[in-house]
Amino acid sequence: MVKQICPHLRGFCGCEWGLYVEQPHDKQDRDLSGVEVGRTVAERLKWLFEHIRPTGDELAPGEPPGRPYSNQEIANKINNDPGIPTTISQQQISKMRRGEAEDPRMWHCAALCRVFGVDPAFFADDQAAEKVRRDLSHILQLKELGVREVALRTVLANHGLDDSEVPIVAALIKALASRRSDGAAKGVSE
Repeated sequence: MVKQICPHLRGFCGCEWGLYVEQPHDKQDRDLSGVEVGRTVAERLKWLFEHIRPTGDELAPGEPPGRPYSNQEIANKINNDPGIPTTISQQQISKMRRGEAEDPRMWHCAALCRVFGVDPAFFADDQAAEKVRRDLSHILQLKELGVREVALRTVLANHGLDDSEVPIVAALIKALASRRSDGAAKGVSE
């Protein structure tokens, strides 16, 4: 399949002319709920490197957690994955991150999505990018707020309530738990 360059602008677009373009058609940078994912391949790849970190298994002994991946590490992950039908060099990744790759290959974008564990449409589809951003946000909430509060947010969202109601429901749950604890303590002492 031959990929055409979009005649409208440059960056990824969804028009009938093709996928690769460098600027979005609408030229608007959208703030995706406080975390900018970006619209071009370079911006989205930069976002992945900034927000997705190596797991504990991938770190060398004594290496501090939370550091970003290097281009070479990502290239190695792609090149050593038997399920990825392409190879890439750290130089190619570097060019993609800087926006200097004239026409990033579809296979390279798909391989990057696979090793970062995101939707294969991340580079081409704004909704997929937003879902990745939302999912990562939920994972970070799990770490910061604890599993119970995130679970509560999910339950509330599933019932049509929003985050502004979490403190009210959390306070009610704490009051009920306290009341139950007080009652249990009174029952034991009597």
